[in-house]
Amino acid sequence: MGCGELLVLSAVMGNTQATDILRTAFIVLLLLNLIPLGLLFANLRLAHARLYTPAQQWRVGLLLFATGVLIPLSLTLLSGGLVFIFVAIIFLLLASWSIRFVYIKIPHTSPLALRSG
Repeated sequence: MGCGELLVLSAVMGNTQATDILRTAFIVLLLLNLIPLGLLFANLRLAHARLYTPAQQWRVGLLLFATGVLIPLSLTLLSGGLVFIFVAIIFLLLASWSIRFVYIKIPHTSPLALRSG
């Protein structure tokens, strides 16, 4: 997110050299973000199996992949303009919010929480 924020700031200020460098770094970081995201999903697979059906798991996974990686990456590769960068950052924020929602739901619906409540 920090790189994205700096990218928007450099585009707003009109510094093309900084925008080009930060755009490249943003693309690399988006792709590297797939590693911890995949590890997180793999680690919490059993908890997801208790909360969601397999179809729901696929829908959520595809939605998070599309909003968190595919759309921001496509927009960033498509153009380095301010509007494209800003929309890419908004999609990245939406994906981050969605991931937090999915994982905050886990402890609230776990079997231990149901027994104690």
